[in-house]
Order: sequence, then C-alpha cells, then structure tokens
Amino acid sequence: MDTIVINLFGEPSAGKSTCAMDITAQLKRHGINAEYVSEFAKDKVYENNGEVFKHQEYLFGKQSFKMGRVKNKVQVMVVDSPLILCAVYNTDEVLGEDFNKTVLNVFNSYNNRNYLLTRHHSYENEGRFQNEDEAKEVRKEIIDKLNQYNIKYEEIASTDSNCEYIVEEIMEEIKNEQ
Repeated sequence: MDTIVINLFGEPSAGKSTCAMDITAQLKRHGINAEYVSEFAKDKVYENNGEVFKHQEYLFGKQSFKMGRVKNKVQVMVVDSPLILCAVYNTDEVLGEDFNKTVLNVFNSYNNRNYLLTRHHSYENEGRFQNEDEAKEVRKEIIDKLNQYNIKYEEIASTDSNCEYIVEEIMEEIKNEQ
C-alpha cells in the first residue's frame, strides 16, 4: 500500500489543523483508512518551549517519526505540518542547505498531494508564536521554498467546501487505483 499523503501548507492560522481533522473525518466516514498526523511543533507551542524552534533537526526527526509510523499502513495520511516546513524554518548555518536537502529527500519519498491553504477568517493568536504580519511573511517563505524545490501544489481557500473538494479528489484517485 502506497499511502497518499495530503500535505496542508499555509501560514500560522491558515486553518491547516481544522481542515486536516475535517478531511480525515470525512474520509473515514466514506470508509477510507485515513489517519491524521498532528503537528509535533504545536505541542511545543503549548509547552511555551520556543527554544526548540531553533532546532529544526529535532522537530524534523519527531515529525518524520510520527509520519513514518503510519506510512504504508493506511490509505491516506493527512498532515498539517508537512516535513518540508523544517527547511522553511531552518535558520541554522551549521545545518544549512545540506539539512534542507535531507528534508526534501525524505519529503519526496512520500506519495504527496500538496495544498496551500489561503486564510479566509480572522487571525487566531492562540497557540502561535507569530503575529498576523509575521504569519504573512511565513506564507511568502513557504511559497518561495515550494517553488525553489519545484514542489507542485494547489492553492485553495481554507473553507469547508474545499475540504470536501480534497476528499472528493482523493476518493476519486483511490477509486481509479482499484
């Protein structure tokens, strides 16, 4: 089984976690073996552990492990913290581009479907280190990194109907594979 990975990209408060849980629930209701892989970094936000974000190698290892546990054990994995974000947030000169290439190689080892969510709701500060302006800058950095690494993605609004759209796309793909 080659697990389909739905990667939801977007700046902080774009609605990634909400969409991820919604998509997972909808897929499960349709009889698809789907798993939501939560964002390890969010746990650290709620622990008020800002220091950990300077160590993307640690976050990468933790998130990669969470994903690896379910790879090829479910039909669909829904991720609100795609691995490539570790390259986006990496500012460590020692890790540098070599680390980013490792992140890219691991990311590319998955059967990815990538969606860049556009926020259409008010910015939510709870559970964030960035303010709204900083979040907009993060969005630009994500887009730059996706383009730099030639990662194809579809840009869609973070809405209920687009969560349904993603579910329909994935269900059609699974149907065509059978």
